[in-house]
Amino acid sequence: MVKITPDAQRLIDAREAASKELNLPVTDWRVRRYALLMNAHDNLTASLLASAGEGFDVDALLKLDNAMQEIRATLPPEQIKVAVKFVEGISGVCPKCRAEIPEGEYTPRPPAPRAIDAEAVETVEGVKALPAPKTKPVPALSPEQARAKHRAEFVKDSRPNAPAPAPVDGGEGPLCWVGGRGTFNPFGVER
Repeated sequence: MVKITPDAQRLIDAREAASKELNLPVTDWRVRRYALLMNAHDNLTASLLASAGEGFDVDALLKLDNAMQEIRATLPPEQIKVAVKFVEGISGVCPKCRAEIPEGEYTPRPPAPRAIDAEAVETVEGVKALPAPKTKPVPALSPEQARAKHRAEFVKDSRPNAPAPAPVDGGEGPLCWVGGRGTFNPFGVER
């Protein structure tokens, strides 16, 4: 029977931790080297704490950190796996809102209409298009008629039970009633 020393057990534990961190098998060379660097880093940190920081060279720790960073840089990017599962309906508990859905009440959306390829469509000769609908021309209004139409449709009196709108002081623009007297206000608001 082979007895494992505490130092060997520490290395085995470091390899397992490195394997999880790097997402690689324990037998990979990067995992083995990373585990050694982790142990060396721990040993240097322990000696730094034991010496209370007096006369300790931090360059060795920085070199270990750089070596560990180089190993991390050689790792391939994580692969994202997406699984798509098409279902006809849902019953039970909604995973999003946790509402209970009895079977048979859910109806899936109808499929989206498919696009038609313009090149695949054959043109038919001899088919005439429908004539355009006849519209009556709109008569042109004089400037006075246009102003009167605008006032009748859009200019409103803000008072309740107000008489029909009429131009105030011969001006144009919205009516603004301040203090019970109509005044011309080109901006629509007066303080």
